[in-house]
Amino acid sequence: MAPSTMQVVLCGAGPVGRAVIRLLGELPCTVYWLDHRPSIFPEELACNIHPVAGGVEQMCNLPANACWLVMTDDDLLDFDWVEQILLRGDARFIGLLGCRGKLASFNLRLINRVPLGCIASVHCPLGIEGINSQQPAIMAISIVAQLMQRLKPD
Repeated sequence: MAPSTMQVVLCGAGPVGRAVIRLLGELPCTVYWLDHRPSIFPEELACNIHPVAGGVEQMCNLPANACWLVMTDDDLLDFDWVEQILLRGDARFIGLLGCRGKLASFNLRLINRVPLGCIASVHCPLGIEGINSQQPAIMAISIVAQLMQRLKPD
C-alpha cells in the first residue's frame, strides 16, 4: 500500500491512542493525531504522525477518504466527533472505542441528526472480534489489524 493511500485520523491521546500511534508510526500511512490537550503529545514522533491540537473545529483541515478512529477521554467528545464525521460523509472507515451500549446510546442521539443509514457505518466495539483484552497494547494491535483487514489500495 502506498503511503498516500492510507490516511488515518486518530481522535484522542489516551493510553490506547498512544499505543495505536506507536504501531501506525511503523506503517505506510499518514496519521493526523488530534487531542484537545496539546501538552499530551510526545516530543518525538515518527515522521508520518502529525499531531494536531484541538477538536472538531479542526474538521475542515483533515483529509477526505480517511480512516477515523475515535477514542477521546470523554464520551461527549466522542459523540461530537462521530456526529461530525457522519455529517461530513466522506469517511473510509469509522471506528469508535467503546462497547455496544455506548454505540446504542449514540444511535439514539444521532437518529434525527444524521442521514438515515449512516450510523450503521460506525464500527464499535473497535478491534478484531474475539480479542477482549483491556490492555492498551493488545487493544491497539487488534484495532490496527482491523484497519488492515478492511483497507484495500485505491
